[in-house]
Amino acid sequence: MSVATKRLVAIARIVAVLKTAFLTVRPVLYLLPALFVAHIAIRAIMSAAPKIAPKWAILAV
Repeated sequence: MSVATKRLVAIARIVAVLKTAFLTVRPVLYLLPALFVAHIAIRAIMSAAPKIAPKWAILAV
């Protein structure tokens, strides 16, 4: 293989890896705001009513 072909193969591999990484990370990026809101809600519940807050809420924070 020539140098140019080797470079093209290397670039193609990098692009494939980046595509896979992007597809894996994208759902997590969509979930982040929801997790952030849930975290704030749990903190608010805990500060407002620590006696009512379930044990899982304490563990989540």
